[in-house]
This record gives sequence, structure tokens and C-alpha cells, in this order.
Amino acid sequence: MLGARAVAFSLDARGELDFDRAGRYCRAVLDKLLAGGLAAGELVNVNIPNLDRGRPSGVRIARQATAAMRESYQSQVDPLGRRWYWLADQFSFTDPPADTDVVALRDGCIAVTPLHVDLTDSRRLAPLGELAWEGTIEGCD
Repeated sequence: MLGARAVAFSLDARGELDFDRAGRYCRAVLDKLLAGGLAAGELVNVNIPNLDRGRPSGVRIARQATAAMRESYQSQVDPLGRRWYWLADQFSFTDPPADTDVVALRDGCIAVTPLHVDLTDSRRLAPLGELAWEGTIEGCD
């Protein structure tokens, strides 16, 4: 994140939206992260579980889920008669692995996930660089 320390917080919106209570959990997690040495350029994502079930059952360090999602869309028509679609609030992951943030939330835990912004697939840089790129864009004008 361009050298800045960053922590993103979110609250599971399918439950009670008690932001004061959620904020206290966020502050406790933030204090622990800062005390543990959150370095420049590091990014951490924190998800607070559904608070309807009571106090979170703990804090779990978890990787980000990449499992497929089941999602649904609502169709609407605007005043000009144009149809548009909105991602509905109901979605779920299909078989997320046990060590992921999605499962931590499902288990009632606060999920803490270290992230990084660079999505470059470094393994493929050299093989792609070896392709014969000369002349590739000739005749495109």
C-alpha cells in the first residue's frame, strides 16, 4: 500500500449491526496488530462475525477464501425503462477450505488475514519474456 500500514475492517451484515460493539472488537484487534509490529507496506484484513450469536468465539488467523461463490441478482427497471441488476445480499461459498476466513466467520471467530496488493504471477514473468514479441503489434494501426 505504497509504504503505509493498513488494516481493513468489516462486519458481517447478515446479523446485528451493532457498530459500537463491533468497534470495540476492532480496536482490540488493531491494538494487538500494532503491538505486534505491523510494518510499513503491510495490509491486514479483519472480518467481524455475525454478532447475533453473541461474543465472537476467538480470533483466527486465516487465509483468504478463493472458493467459488453462489450468488444471486435482483433485476430492476429504472424510470427510463432500462433494466439493471443488483447483487443480492444472499450469497454463499461452495465448500471453502477449513483454513480460510469464510470458515472462521462461519465458526463465529474474528478472521485476521494478511494480504498483499501485488497480484503479479512472478513465476510467469521469465517464460512470457522469452516469447518472440518482435513484430507482434505490426499492422495494428
